[in-house]
Amino acid sequence: MTHAAGLAHATLNALPAWLERQRWYGDKGRTLQSLRVDWCVSLGDLLELSVVRLEFTDGESSRYFLPLCASAIPGAGAIVELSPGCHLVDAAQDVAALDTLAHFFLDEGILPGLEVVRTHVQISQECFPVQAGSLEQSNSAFSLGDAGFAKIFRRLPDGLSPDWEIGLHLTQGANPVRVPKTLGAILWHPEAGEPVVLAQIWERIEDAEDAWTHGQILLAELLAPGVPPELASEEPATGWCRILGMRTGELHRALMEDRGDAAFTPKALTDSVLEATALQARSLGEEALVLLEQALPQLPEHDQTLAIAILARKEQVLARLGEAPSVDPRALRIRCHGDFHLGQVLWKEGNALILDFEGEPARPLEQRRAHHSPLKDVAGMLRSLDYAAQAALKTCGGSSLIAMNWRDAASQAFLSGYLAAVTGTPLVPTDAVEFRALLNFHLCEKLLYELLYELRNRPDWVGIPLASLSELLA
Repeated sequence: MTHAAGLAHATLNALPAWLERQRWYGDKGRTLQSLRVDWCVSLGDLLELSVVRLEFTDGESSRYFLPLCASAIPGAGAIVELSPGCHLVDAAQDVAALDTLAHFFLDEGILPGLEVVRTHVQISQECFPVQAGSLEQSNSAFSLGDAGFAKIFRRLPDGLSPDWEIGLHLTQGANPVRVPKTLGAILWHPEAGEPVVLAQIWERIEDAEDAWTHGQILLAELLAPGVPPELASEEPATGWCRILGMRTGELHRALMEDRGDAAFTPKALTDSVLEATALQARSLGEEALVLLEQALPQLPEHDQTLAIAILARKEQVLARLGEAPSVDPRALRIRCHGDFHLGQVLWKEGNALILDFEGEPARPLEQRRAHHSPLKDVAGMLRSLDYAAQAALKTCGGSSLIAMNWRDAASQAFLSGYLAAVTGTPLVPTDAVEFRALLNFHLCEKLLYELLYELRNRPDWVGIPLASLSELLA
């Protein structure tokens, strides 16, 4: 048995329990039926790249990318002890293993089943030392010196990552847009199907904070005792949201660019497309409301009151989701960000850079790669501004009137900046009534998605989408 096969197979018995402890593991709580190694290859004597397939008792399956290495230091990523003093560890937490992976990319290495793809963007040689990331979410991250930032994808889709497709499209496009440039990727070619991105590399953006943090700092100042309420809706507090709206519009204009690639060619926002979207939204709403009814006894009293009122109007909610808005057929649908919120934006020197085009992780790949009205992204950011205001109240206390005044003014500033960037294009309906109807449809859809997410993951936050859903239905 090869070194690679030895590492991958040695850990099979230990993997299920270890996977359940990983934040990026997307199948928590499901009953595992079997686990096998689909593919593995060694990079030198240290690192093994493995893809494992998990089969569940419900008939579904998932694939995960596991970079593995042996280490004398168990650390946080330890999976199992192979022999006395030698542990099998997650290579995403091992600097020496990450250094090997970075050299493979920079040297455009060749191995069976792997392809290194580099863009035309010049890659700085200041890519070392490599440093493991400290934050684990749905994927793993590490930095390449001062020049690059890399993401290791964990749960692998059956096709190309939207983050890679869109990042490449924007980096190589003619229309300038403020995103971190995509430098390249390491692709795995399975025996059947499309290539799959195992790791992607971007230029590193120094001295930036994410827009969520930027907003929370600002809101903490506005919610401090003695601050005049009118400051929440004035330009110093909301002007940055107008800039963010403009950058969002510029992003959508760049995604509208047609270079003959069918994956990005704009499509008409027809009645049949809207009806299919409404059908999906209604199904999502039904699932969310069933889960809300089941969770009702466990909710806090205030959230219970909101939930009871929503459930009493269940048919109205579902009818609203199931009714497709009618828009001018000249309006377009395009590839969108797909999971647009303040955490997907970097704020630096008074400007915004947009990143992370993977889409909503709970959605199937087919939906995440689909064309949508760009107002789907607009609705996502408007919801994020509401979350920012509500989160600041949870953290800082203070006046809810001030927080809601800021939310409303920031939302209006974002919309005005967005419309300034897209006016004159077929990205949005020109009729104001059609525009508002389509935006409200996507807001309602997003609210039900949030409700489902919070019930499953953060029950303490369920009041935020419930309150906003009540407002929208009023």
